[in-house]
Amino acid sequence: MLAVLALTLAAPARAGTAPPVPSGSYTIVSDFGSSSSDGFVPQGGLMRARDGTLWGTTEVGGNSNYPDCFISCGTVYRLVPNASGYQRQAIYEFSGPDGANPFGQLVQTADGKIYGTTSQGGANGTGEIFAILPGTLSVQVAYSFPAFVGPANQTGGVSPYTGVVVSGSTLFGTTIGGGGRIPLGTVYAFNELTQTATTVHWFNAVSAANPAGEGSESTLLAGNDGRLYGTTVYGGASGYGEIFAMNPDGSNFSILHTFSGMDGNSPRGHLVLFDGWIYGVTGGGAGTGGTIFRISPDSSQFQVVYSFAKETNPVSLTPVAGFLFGTTFMGGRSGQGMVFRTGRAGGIRLWHSFLGGPNDGDAPSLESPLIDLGNGYLAGTTSGGGSYSPPQSTLEYGFSCGTTVACYYVTVSGGGTAFEIATSAPSPEVPLVRNRTQPRPWQAGHPAHITILNAR
Repeated sequence: MLAVLALTLAAPARAGTAPPVPSGSYTIVSDFGSSSSDGFVPQGGLMRARDGTLWGTTEVGGNSNYPDCFISCGTVYRLVPNASGYQRQAIYEFSGPDGANPFGQLVQTADGKIYGTTSQGGANGTGEIFAILPGTLSVQVAYSFPAFVGPANQTGGVSPYTGVVVSGSTLFGTTIGGGGRIPLGTVYAFNELTQTATTVHWFNAVSAANPAGEGSESTLLAGNDGRLYGTTVYGGASGYGEIFAMNPDGSNFSILHTFSGMDGNSPRGHLVLFDGWIYGVTGGGAGTGGTIFRISPDSSQFQVVYSFAKETNPVSLTPVAGFLFGTTFMGGRSGQGMVFRTGRAGGIRLWHSFLGGPNDGDAPSLESPLIDLGNGYLAGTTSGGGSYSPPQSTLEYGFSCGTTVACYYVTVSGGGTAFEIATSAPSPEVPLVRNRTQPRPWQAGHPAHITILNAR
């Protein structure tokens, strides 16, 4: 199936255009959700293309086509540098059969194409890989994940919640569902030349004798040794998730670490290489709001670098100039999330607390790290906050604490923001303390379930 949108846009930035330098240490560069048709909830974060433009997706907004989409189908946008900052341009609105509700970060391949995934939609309603063509900026369905036919013979993956990693002409990614007799997710390889996908690994049912993992919300890491590294949300001997490694063809799959709950649970997001170690985060842990961990590539050493306070939920890490910058979905001084910095010595330094409302973002995006702009600034997105609050933009997220049910939930309001923040000094802090989470029974499953809380 092919979905193409012809666009008349302002001229793109010149190749290698440097991003504009913001006037302050923290700047909102775009507010999402100016109307119900505008994209909002930019979960996928940002990707810097080779021409200097920033690209991203919104989970919702654009076309409304429920039940083919969640509320609405989501959009693709780009931020074009100009003298005063950035101009946001709408690139595409998904409609369901051509994809719906993208979560993961976009990536650009050597031929200039930009690839991404949608968690739903496509020809079979189970998600897709899409491509944005250079020059015309038209969007086409590159691959639709197979229809879900039941656990008895479901070998293909369904519902990718993350982006892809590129190795030559092959894109590697993960799915949260599908694969094997019990559909617990897969690792897949997509050949850009043939436009075909192959399941190279499917996760197995969890038992003490077979601690193989359940589903993945980890964008894979291509290691310097040629192997792929990732995490599973659940599974492992204790059911709290694991770290795995494999060859690109699926061979030599090995479990590097199984989380016990005491050292973290529900790992998610991107793994990163830093100082000879592989670093990552978990969403929870015994008595904590998540952890930063590191593991040696040969799995001989594993360490918890930092444990967060309750109800914090770290999202991602980004190596920059000898440090790691990260975000949390909650926590900070106002409860709406934060940017932090850590390093080789451990510990964290609070860099910015999000305040929500019309003047700041709320809840940094769950599926993408900050990106390094190379000019002393990082860029990222928040799921909520900002100047606009379109109908159905108040969403509810439930999080697992490593038990059979999720133990707390949080509401996020507003259309979301894109922002820049300096790496040289933290922005001023407002000493506002507010706990915005509440205990509530929740069925275990996807650690970031989303429901409509207030469809205004």
